[in-house]
Amino acid sequence: MALDDQPHCARSSAGTLTYAWPAPPPDVSTRCTRSGAWLVVEVAGELDLQAVPLLDTLGIDPCFVVLDLHGVTFMDCSGVRALLEARRRAVAAGGSLHLAAPSRHVVSLLRLTHLGRALPVFDSVSEAIATPLGVGGSGQRPE
Repeated sequence: MALDDQPHCARSSAGTLTYAWPAPPPDVSTRCTRSGAWLVVEVAGELDLQAVPLLDTLGIDPCFVVLDLHGVTFMDCSGVRALLEARRRAVAAGGSLHLAAPSRHVVSLLRLTHLGRALPVFDSVSEAIATPLGVGGSGQRPE
């Protein structure tokens, strides 16, 4: 990955960290903020092969990540793979990955693939970040 492809981080006067990527694919947008130890990544648009590099830039630091998927309008197998890879990296770093407020399309895909058992799913970002660090979610929504 080239240096210019790295996410840029800015801190507001209130202490909120915001991450931005220099050139996101045209069909997806992300907005990242910090909430305590959690990096909250709001994803909107199509989570497909073009969008996978956005999730790949999360790396292992920070290792506690909430993906807010309420704005995802489309997700294919490459998006599913990216979610699983992001979870693998977070767990390997001693953290976790939580999914929050997935759109109906994402819920349907998680049910079809039974990934709701592997990826903790929460109804909201606030529920996802309220879970103690290192504890998985209930996986209650998609089964």
